[in-house]
Formats: sequence, structure tokens, C-alpha cells
Amino acid sequence: MSESASLQPRRRPAQARSRERVERILEATRELVETQPVESITTAAIARRADLPIGSL
Repeated sequence: MSESASLQPRRRPAQARSRERVERILEATRELVETQPVESITTAAIARRADLPIGSL
């Protein structure tokens, strides 16, 4: 499996609120990657930044 294929979601969210959640997660991750060493980023930090429960990740 190529690296780019492994970075694709398994399926695209159908509902608008699900798409919004995915966008919030991606935006929060991007912001953290731009401001912190990648090794220090946790799923809990992404959830906090996206203002979502950790279970959403």
C-alpha cells in the first residue's frame, strides 16, 4: 500500500455534521503540526483543539 493511499479516509462522511467534524479534526491537526513538534502531538490534544470528545477521533 502506498503512503498516500494509507492517508485516505476509509469512507467519506455522508452527513453535513460528520463532514464538519472531520474538517474540525483536520484543521486542529494542521494547526498543531504548524506550532509543535509532531512527536508531541496527541489525539487528546487534537480533540481539545477541535473542541470534540476524544471518542470522535
